[in-house]
Amino acid sequence: MKILLVTMTDKLAEKLSALNPELEYCAAVVDNVESAKEILSSVGLSQVPLYPFRTLQKLVKTLEYDYVLLVQEKFYGIGIIKKLNVYGLPSNKLISFATLPTIGNWQTERHLRYYQEHAQEFEMFATGTSYTQTSIDIRRFKYKTFNFGTSSQDLYYSFQIAKSVIFTTINT
Repeated sequence: MKILLVTMTDKLAEKLSALNPELEYCAAVVDNVESAKEILSSVGLSQVPLYPFRTLQKLVKTLEYDYVLLVQEKFYGIGIIKKLNVYGLPSNKLISFATLPTIGNWQTERHLRYYQEHAQEFEMFATGTSYTQTSIDIRRFKYKTFNFGTSSQDLYYSFQIAKSVIFTTINT
């Protein structure tokens, strides 16, 4: 799997240490190429070609990669995602650490894990699409409720969540 890495140079060694060491990088786009050279060399990735941010649009269109991996803080990450969308990068080719915890399965996974740890605190649950997520004010319910609703959640995942919650409730 070829990865085009997009990140700020700040804490680059830490960011790389969190990634699978077997990833194949076709290039890295950074804010400070000279500092990044030293960091990549120190972690054994001196062969990864480095480019400045100003070349991002050209690279997205010309390099051969499977995914663009955006390892970035939320503030900068959102701006870069908007640019990548403008550059024509399909959303299924982008993996963003800034937005990963808030999308579909990751959010559901976090909710299920939290619910499993605190199931005894809840008396009801809700699940469904974004209407469930944003339109139900669980604070107004008579019974303590957990809302599993997420954007674009389909019937299949709502059912799987309900099964998981019921199984968790039975076994606690």
